[in-house]
Amino acid sequence: TGGTPAYSESGAVGDSEGVLRVYETSTHKEIITLGAHQEGIKTVRFINGTHKIVSGGRDCKVRLWDFEKSKKPEVLFKMPKPVASIAVSNDGRLVAVGSEYEKTFHVFELDKPASDKILTPFEGFQAPNGFSFSEDGTKLAARGARVWDVQTGKQVFHGVSRLEDHVGVHFLNDRKSLLEVRSSFFRIWDTTQQNVCTQDMHQRGANVSCYVSQKNWLLLAGYRQMSIISLDTNEQIWRYDLCSGVTDIATDPQNGVFYTASDDGVVRKWQFPAR
Repeated sequence: TGGTPAYSESGAVGDSEGVLRVYETSTHKEIITLGAHQEGIKTVRFINGTHKIVSGGRDCKVRLWDFEKSKKPEVLFKMPKPVASIAVSNDGRLVAVGSEYEKTFHVFELDKPASDKILTPFEGFQAPNGFSFSEDGTKLAARGARVWDVQTGKQVFHGVSRLEDHVGVHFLNDRKSLLEVRSSFFRIWDTTQQNVCTQDMHQRGANVSCYVSQKNWLLLAGYRQMSIISLDTNEQIWRYDLCSGVTDIATDPQNGVFYTASDDGVVRKWQFPAR
């Protein structure tokens, strides 16, 4: 497969064999290749403003890499099941990790000693994919439109939503709205009021990955098409029909580009619309 991409000023792709490759995005030159995991890599995330990468694999391990110094990776945690999803807070201080088929996930503080990294385990969900921290790192959202307080571990919001066909969740710029993307539609929830849905829009095709830009644009990628929708106007800004299905999205907002990994084994670079 095309693996799982992540991008900062460099790019990283993890593959089904457990190999992590880091690229220079301006030249597409491969910087380093690492035998990262004993089994396939499920997810890769950069820590903002650093040369560090957090990766999770089917070997159940969560690893921290400093590819600039080529240091031996630190094993942050060994999950009970294969890692399903990872999220990193904007300030790079917190990492959330969930594993397949588990009803508990964990949040790490990276600047703490190994014995004191783990905050209170978070409970009340199933098989996480598509975590999202709020901009200030105080809240964490996961599938089912659920939101937790990071410090207390208590659930503070739960939208009335099924767990099936979940693609992703994102906090929006107003800091109170939560976007929930499903396979065939998306919803926006007001997290200051329980179970209040402010917008519900159905899409044609099957969504498999999503991203929300600072402009409040929703980038949706599916098996045969990609589209960008303005969440302010519900207008479709851009659409592209694909020959192969997208498996994941990574973005480079500073340079106005995004990258897709596809089921044909290719990672592609795209330009965001100028408007």
